[in-house]
Amino acid sequence: MSGAAVIISHNRYRQSANLAPLAASQRLRNAAQSHANHMAQTRQIWSAVAENVAAEQTTINQVMTTWMNSPGHRDNILNGNYKRIGVGISRGADNL
Repeated sequence: MSGAAVIISHNRYRQSANLAPLAASQRLRNAAQSHANHMAQTRQIWSAVAENVAAEQTTINQVMTTWMNSPGHRDNILNGNYKRIGVGISRGADNL
C-alpha cells in the first residue's frame, strides 16, 4: 500500500460523488508521516481533525472499504470543503 494509492482511491470516491479531487500536499504528507511513525512506535492510535487512521488492513481495498463503511471516515473522504491531502504510512514492531 502506498500514499499515492490512498490518494487515488480517495479521489475515485470523491469523483463518484461529483466532488473535486484532493491535491497532494507535501506539508500534509510530512505531518501525516510523522504522526503515523509516532502511532506505530507508541501503539497509540488516535485521530484528530479530518484524520482517517487504519490499522491491521493490508491492502488499499480493505482500508477504503472500512473507511467508506464508517460514517465519520466517509464524511472526511467526501467533504467538499477539503482541497488537499497528505498520507503517512508506518508499521510498528509487530507489523501493525
